[in-house]
Amino acid sequence: MLVDLRGLNVSGAEAEVKMRSVGIVANKNMVPFDPNPPRVTSGVRVGVPAVTSRGMGAEDMETIAELIVESLRVQEGSTQQRALAQRVKEFASSFPVPGIDS
Repeated sequence: MLVDLRGLNVSGAEAEVKMRSVGIVANKNMVPFDPNPPRVTSGVRVGVPAVTSRGMGAEDMETIAELIVESLRVQEGSTQQRALAQRVKEFASSFPVPGIDS
């Protein structure tokens, strides 16, 4: 899933770091007609197979989208960021990883 971040005023490179800091893994990625260079980008890519193979559905994708937006808005190193990281961990732990979790 390609997410265009231009409306949020954050680059793909910044978003990748912010998301990872709360436990969401995504890669910076160019979007169509991207004004930013490849090292910066205006978007991120979320691996849908990684999500669906864990049994997440459409409603869960809405939750993931909310968590992504919140991760981009929360202040680095804040109590809110730590709380968000815990929410992400709890959400993800309710979906076992095939072949890893029992």
